[in-house]
Amino acid sequence: MANISNGKKIGNCVTLLLVTNSQNANHGNNILILQETSTTPTSAHIVYTPIDMASIKVIFEGVDHEEVKLLPSGFTILPSDALYNDNIVKGTLLSIAFQSLVDSSPSANLSVASISSVDYLVRSIANKIKTALSVLV
Repeated sequence: MANISNGKKIGNCVTLLLVTNSQNANHGNNILILQETSTTPTSAHIVYTPIDMASIKVIFEGVDHEEVKLLPSGFTILPSDALYNDNIVKGTLLSIAFQSLVDSSPSANLSVASISSVDYLVRSIANKIKTALSVLV
């Protein structure tokens, strides 16, 4: 939907993505993702958050944007050298941060289903990044 350059390097940008779901397309339940991408010679970072259309309108209209609630998630990819059998092996370190609002009560206990869902999501993201990196190498 929108792409705003963020810095001099091509690819460093803030993007508003519209994710359409064929099952929900007829009901208008498409998801917006606000994403910032940044790369340097030593790392790559992607931070993203789901956001609703009403919040986007608030931001674009210049109304008090502090009222917009975001739960950003993302990942960082860093080069990493490791010593293995007296040889330096080139590798990659992947850090993933994920936020999800499970219950609005601070004293609520997490259910096993919630933990399993987050575990599946983080593993899925890690596997997709691993697959993408292996294709690039």
